[in-house]
Amino acid sequence: MNLPRNANSGRIAFVRDELRSFREDVCRASEAASLFQAPIGVDLKAKLDRLLRGFFSSTAVDFRSVLCFPKCTYVRTERLDPQRRDCGSGTPSDQNRVAEPWTGKSRANAGELAQYLANGYRLLQSRAEDRPSVPIEILPFDRCRNKVHVPLRKLIEALEPMAPFLLGAYVHGSYGIGDAVTGYSDLDAALLLKKETCINKDGLMEARKAYLRLIPELYAFDYQQHHEFFVLTEWDLRFPDANYYPRLLWEEARVLVGEGALRVSFSDNSLMPPAKSLIAVIESVLSFIATPKWSRWYYTKALLSHLALLPSLFYQFHGREVSKASALERIQSEFYWADFLRKTTAVRAEWTLRSDCRFPREAYRHCLHANPQVVRVLFSMRRKTPKWIFDILQDSFAEEALDFLAALLRCHLDVD
Repeated sequence: MNLPRNANSGRIAFVRDELRSFREDVCRASEAASLFQAPIGVDLKAKLDRLLRGFFSSTAVDFRSVLCFPKCTYVRTERLDPQRRDCGSGTPSDQNRVAEPWTGKSRANAGELAQYLANGYRLLQSRAEDRPSVPIEILPFDRCRNKVHVPLRKLIEALEPMAPFLLGAYVHGSYGIGDAVTGYSDLDAALLLKKETCINKDGLMEARKAYLRLIPELYAFDYQQHHEFFVLTEWDLRFPDANYYPRLLWEEARVLVGEGALRVSFSDNSLMPPAKSLIAVIESVLSFIATPKWSRWYYTKALLSHLALLPSLFYQFHGREVSKASALERIQSEFYWADFLRKTTAVRAEWTLRSDCRFPREAYRHCLHANPQVVRVLFSMRRKTPKWIFDILQDSFAEEALDFLAALLRCHLDVD
């Protein structure tokens, strides 16, 4: 797959135009039908959550901080609050209530950011309103079909220092439902922070310190692990409009640490939250294709993972909660233009027959504890894409992916 960098530039521009039209249609539909009546505090929470993700992320730290791991004092401001391109704008009085001390700077001090977050979450707590909720019982991990692999057992042990700051830690996705492919499936896990942690600067700083020490165990799971833990707060159980966590995600999750009995509010708005998730994943796919690095397995695997997620988001946008595996089968049977997704499932199936079907070696885990980001850049992110994967995907894969995105966006009004 040695396509020229700009071989698909025309198709990429076309898909971006389709995405822009899709976003505008969603906004108009929401306003016309009055579907999105956000509760008080949702805009404030959405802003705080973006800052929280940057605060905890080990990939958002300033370059000089990376070299001092795990003492990562500074965070790059470009990762804190990227410009929002979705519908609607935040409430100015909410967003500007507390001055941002890092304005005009290239990096933010973690202590200042923790104080800002604590002030913001205290403000959110004062404005939060009660919403109807339903009980959800999440099973312990040892009751699911998965064998408790050694890397996961070590991850659970490593979670203990962070447990005081968490309501719970949960695994979902392939390891949650028990169909993970060793050496191919990455780990999808969520950390649910207590309110008491979020409104306290010292609590946030201690939780961040424990989180950074935990990160090596997550990356030791898979050489191509392309995301960290999903860091949530207790408010995510009450504000489903700010971020999209469908009922199916909680039902398929399993408890690693903490509470299994939760009360969760689900959004009455069936359009906006899944639309935002769908748009975000499509933008990520476009970014991967626009700057192709087919020879690097890390980037090719991330592209395949994002493409495999799109069918379930597509159906959820249309009000049908379908699991990732079921959505992949269903969309291929319903739409001819989705047939190319068979290539992504073929790679996953073929992986089990290859010698690569194993967890990273123990030596790799020990190296990660020294400095996970440096080790990943030098080793795992430089691993070559196996030749047999090129044989499955073929040179037309990027072109087919772009055609798939365009068709997915064009048919959004045709599915009832």
